[in-house]
Amino acid sequence: MSTPKDFVKMEENYLKVDQAVQSFESELAQFKEIIPNIRTLTNYYGSKEWLKHQQLEKSGEIDYPTTAVLGEDYAYNTLVDVRQIGLEMLEIATELLKEC
Repeated sequence: MSTPKDFVKMEENYLKVDQAVQSFESELAQFKEIIPNIRTLTNYYGSKEWLKHQQLEKSGEIDYPTTAVLGEDYAYNTLVDVRQIGLEMLEIATELLKEC
């Protein structure tokens, strides 16, 4: 007796979906944990404190291996990426709720 090809196709599809769901659940949990950090970065970027730290960095008063958060592009681009991820997650959620 041979296994029907359509069954094999559906089983393989299920395994692919299940693996992706398990992986995404883990990544999503990790991402949710950093939401407070994202809020902190959002509030800091462009603030008076951020501007003060920029001036201190320019005058050589900050002695730290990295100062990426003070660059206008790095933090901004990261926050734009966070927003894009949020929009994509919203689109995915809407599609899933409509079709599943």
